[in-house]
Amino acid sequence: MYRWTPHAEDPSLSEVGGKAAMLLRFLWLKASLPLLASCMQTPHELPSHSEIQQLERDHRKALADALKVEIVREFRQIFPTKMITLSNYHIATAKQALMVQTSLYSRYEFHLTIGLKLDKTWTKVVGLDKPQFQLNEVKEIERLEDGRFYLSYGDMQKRFDEQDWKKLYTARGDFSVLGIDLRKDQPVPLFAEYWKAQESRFAGN
Repeated sequence: MYRWTPHAEDPSLSEVGGKAAMLLRFLWLKASLPLLASCMQTPHELPSHSEIQQLERDHRKALADALKVEIVREFRQIFPTKMITLSNYHIATAKQALMVQTSLYSRYEFHLTIGLKLDKTWTKVVGLDKPQFQLNEVKEIERLEDGRFYLSYGDMQKRFDEQDWKKLYTARGDFSVLGIDLRKDQPVPLFAEYWKAQESRFAGN
């Protein structure tokens, strides 16, 4: 069993406490610097409003192109969701990746992650890594005083490859074809509230 707590201000980081959390924040900031630098005309000039707007437009184009990838379209066909993230966008030193997330029976999280290579305009997908699928069973959720959710995961954590996905897609999302019996009638308390909070972060997509 392992635990994860989404951070109230930066949900992409796990709250690990103490020096480890400070180190993660430092590394995250360091990785973000090339994004700002790429928009700067001089070493001391911040990106202009128009440059930021252009970056946002390019990001939307890249995301839209990534959603055309066949396996991504298949995933969203079986598991409709708006929870889609294009990570490390416009950071030349980092690997870009698309993550598509959904929930099942108010108990499970199911993720598709696929590494991407974008063209020089940062708007078109020109290369793909092998897709990875992850199914996580949530055991317990606690709501903290500051509004965050504290998740405890059980022992049932499964990873799948593309061959497994083909079986699951043909079965229209029936995990029994992979030998997995999901608990369809045992929702985890607070899961609906937790997932609604997660979805609100993607409302603009």
